[in-house]
Amino acid sequence: MSPVKTETLRLPETVTAPRTDPIYNCHAYLTKVPIGAIQPFIQTFTKPGEVVADFFAGSGMTGLTALTLNRRARLSDISVLGKHIATGYLTDAPARDIRAAAHRFYSDMNLFQEAWLGEATNHAHEAVVHTTGKRMNGSGERYEGLLRGAFSEAFRVLKPGR
Repeated sequence: MSPVKTETLRLPETVTAPRTDPIYNCHAYLTKVPIGAIQPFIQTFTKPGEVVADFFAGSGMTGLTALTLNRRARLSDISVLGKHIATGYLTDAPARDIRAAAHRFYSDMNLFQEAWLGEATNHAHEAVVHTTGKRMNGSGERYEGLLRGAFSEAFRVLKPGR
């Protein structure tokens, strides 16, 4: 039997990663670690294309780090929130699909929450005044008309004597 050749694995003596990264600040989680602190471990112990498994995925940062380093990720956690976050990070959502979906259910301030709830506001009926860009034309009148209609309907359905 020939001897097995092993490579020397080397981690940096100190790993420093600020908690100011936009990805780190996407959501809160008790045990979250910045991507920069996870990268050296994945780079040292795996090669591109290999699988990184995290059975205590929690914040999903290990999986996200693996993806950024061209590794595949398998994440699990006992926490329902941890599973949800990990699933979200590992869901492939091409930019063109996100843009197409945004054009169908875009609604100021509601996009994230409505996507989570699986139902979207019809932006044609939303009372939002756009004050910038092309959308400004007629938005004040549109807003007034939407509010007038909403208050008229409320007046119609209220008890006698209002």
